[in-house]
Amino acid sequence: MVVPAVPEIVETEIHESVAARTESLPVLRELGPPDLVHLIKSQPKTGLKEIGTYHHVTGVDASSSASLAAYINTLTYLIGENQSWFGKPQSWRITTGIYCCYNAFSRVDMRVEVKIPGSVEAYAVDERGEKRAASEMLWLETYLCGVLRAFSYADDQQNRIVGCRRFNPITNTESEHKFLDAAEKLFFRGWQLGSDPEIQVPNVVSNYLTSGLLSYIHTTGRFASGVNLFEKLRSKDPEVGSLLAKVLIDADEEVKAVSLLYDTIKILPLDSGLLDVQAQFCMSKGRYDLALECAKRAVNSAPSEFTTWERLAQVYLKLEQYELALLTLNSCPMFTYQDRDIPKMPPPAKMHLPVLPEAVLEEMSDENHDPKQDNVDPTLLKLPAGSLKGTFAKAYKILTEISSQIGWDQLLKCRSSVFVMEEEYRHEKSAITPPAQKYTHFQNKRLCERWLDNLFMVLYEDLRIYTIWRSDLVRSTQQQRPYRKSATEWEILGELAHRLHHPEEAEEAFLNCLGVRFSPRSLRGLLAAQEKRKDHRGGLDSVIRLVAWEYRWYSEFSPSILHSIRKLIAEDGAVKVRSIVQATSFPQSVLDLTHHYAQLCAAFRSSGSDG
Repeated sequence: MVVPAVPEIVETEIHESVAARTESLPVLRELGPPDLVHLIKSQPKTGLKEIGTYHHVTGVDASSSASLAAYINTLTYLIGENQSWFGKPQSWRITTGIYCCYNAFSRVDMRVEVKIPGSVEAYAVDERGEKRAASEMLWLETYLCGVLRAFSYADDQQNRIVGCRRFNPITNTESEHKFLDAAEKLFFRGWQLGSDPEIQVPNVVSNYLTSGLLSYIHTTGRFASGVNLFEKLRSKDPEVGSLLAKVLIDADEEVKAVSLLYDTIKILPLDSGLLDVQAQFCMSKGRYDLALECAKRAVNSAPSEFTTWERLAQVYLKLEQYELALLTLNSCPMFTYQDRDIPKMPPPAKMHLPVLPEAVLEEMSDENHDPKQDNVDPTLLKLPAGSLKGTFAKAYKILTEISSQIGWDQLLKCRSSVFVMEEEYRHEKSAITPPAQKYTHFQNKRLCERWLDNLFMVLYEDLRIYTIWRSDLVRSTQQQRPYRKSATEWEILGELAHRLHHPEEAEEAFLNCLGVRFSPRSLRGLLAAQEKRKDHRGGLDSVIRLVAWEYRWYSEFSPSILHSIRKLIAEDGAVKVRSIVQATSFPQSVLDLTHHYAQLCAAFRSSGSDG
């Protein structure tokens, strides 16, 4: 394994990053920002005065002051003596380190201050900026929040933080037991952490803790561990049965899941979580008639939640009842998107972002990317669909699915048959004595919500640009002339085709983008297409490239990459995957990183009966 590089952002004034973090504590709403590590460095031999640097990190064990102090201690070896500082070898001495880790349960920032050499002080800072004693319960809460952030933030491509190291918080069965034990102890307080943006009111089974648990179980395939945890929790609250059923279905234990749902719904007939899992399972088996009844009951049980209405709209879509799907979509309660807690820091004096040449593929080198050659058509940059988030993004997905099945023209006919159109409204309003088929027809229609009306316009713009693209491409082919786009334009067009459910055209655009320059977004899109058609060799090639890219930006952990490798091992076997990796022409350092993921998956598989 290659020695990891450590990013450092140099402060204009020492401690300004810690001060900015303290000021932000009262406004944090979600799981909190990544951990902050602040260092004070000096060069005694040259007489250089002290400077302050910092970086962010996720996945470090935050269960005690000793574990956080140990992380700071490792930095004295990595970025102390003989460090390459802006391309020149220099010797630095770290004199002080502060590790800050946010506790979203108690809304405090746990901090460990290390004097080198000297003392270690641990304390908590509350929203008023006042110090508090660090108790064992605070450490337990902090540890669990740290693991949840590591899984939640690792693959966030929209909110990438400069100079953030990412580690896998669970690398063996011992650390898994530690995580699940903490989750069990704090499970019924999980609602305090908040929930995904599609959930209006967090509850026992819908919050960031349950989302993190399900993500971990699905990513690693540790189904038996998940079943054991939720079985114990279900004995305290039968509502947990919906989570247990999800894990059983994911583990291909469908008979047990159905039996569990049947028994639990008899106890809790109005539990929307149970009804939603039941509806989703019926849909997976093509029994949309049964799913419809479950989805309707779920809506009646939780009419103020977006997820129940979304499921009902999906069922109507599968039943090809497009008008009812539109009406259901129109009834969805929409929520303002709450973005993640992103650290807001003062402008840095400079940034030291070292690159390990032996771990970076040539295609990812900055030398191969000329921004001047990456011009983008302004109309592509202005496409609004790419910026949709939360409930609006999910509603738009349903609208695009309807359009892909029946076409734009038929979609407009369905729209006009269920919603009052502007021309119709003006005509009725201007008529002094409107005819009586018209008045009845007008009465049976509904007003289209403003947000849904806007999504129709967003869809129109997507379809317009897509049609222009495909028409220009056909014209170029007929005239036997090359069709050229910049890498960013191909990337945007690929995502556009993906949004509109044209997988072949999306893959074509992603490949064209990668032919111009490296793009992690295009590579992830290509990997999804390769996994769908079970192209294992191509998929593994894409995975290795993504591993190299993540490591280039200081990330040693990606749940999506871990899940991809787990699926490859489950289908081809660890030995075959290892032999394919070794037979490739990638640098050995990159292969070592890929083996690290594969060994983790294999170790988990061999430690129990999990998938």
